[in-house]
Amino acid sequence: MERIATRAGITLSGPVTDRSDAGKDTSLNTITIAHLSDPHLPTEMSPPRLREELNKRLFSHLSWKRHRRFQHRPEILARVMADIDSAHVNIIALTGDLTNMGLPGECRHALRWLEQLPAPCTVIPGNHDTLVHDNWHQTIGLWQPWMGALPFPFVRRVGPVALIGVSSAVPTPWFRATGRMGARQAARLTEILHETGRQGLCRIVMIHHAPVQGFAIARKALKDPHHFARCQPVGLGILRLITPRLTRLMLPEAVPFFCSCMRERRGSIQS
Repeated sequence: MERIATRAGITLSGPVTDRSDAGKDTSLNTITIAHLSDPHLPTEMSPPRLREELNKRLFSHLSWKRHRRFQHRPEILARVMADIDSAHVNIIALTGDLTNMGLPGECRHALRWLEQLPAPCTVIPGNHDTLVHDNWHQTIGLWQPWMGALPFPFVRRVGPVALIGVSSAVPTPWFRATGRMGARQAARLTEILHETGRQGLCRIVMIHHAPVQGFAIARKALKDPHHFARCQPVGLGILRLITPRLTRLMLPEAVPFFCSCMRERRGSIQS
């Protein structure tokens, strides 16, 4: 997947009260959110041990060695993070794929990277972070301080904004990168959308796989988009959907919105 960083500013009424916004300029009641996805953090760690490679990780390791390490370069990510830092954002919405194989060592490396981000961050996992079943506490569970109260979907509030984290990341067979939301998450998401809508919050749903039928090829698609389709927003408020390749907006005309996007493809940056 290509790396996309998006800055979105939404002018809303009401004070910003979340502690994660400490030190940020909110005098104009503006919340600035940076959307970052699929950093596939480069790492110089030792190659996976044999027992760690006797599964789907073997293919991902070969893909990294042959192709992906030349695409996901640290200097590109550094430029993206410098852009986010210069924007003085209130929070970063990170929609998964921090790692390449979901190894414990990679997850620890990602933990150290999260600790150094220039702004508070909310993170959900991607398919590369959950290639196989592994120990939660030794892998993506290390990132729980950057999530809300689990189980998924979780909610983190930044002033009048509710970041809602849905996990579509599940282990899949070889050569598949599909996601699944599940009926339990869908039921909980419906309740969350209803409650946050009743409060008049700007609702932002974060999910790694786009819940739009036909948006991705079959082997990379969400397997149960019908579950998301049933979670219709109820009541007043705003619903925004951000995924690695899609930022879909459902905003009233009175709400101004700006977005800038940087894409890294074949070693060049386009904006």
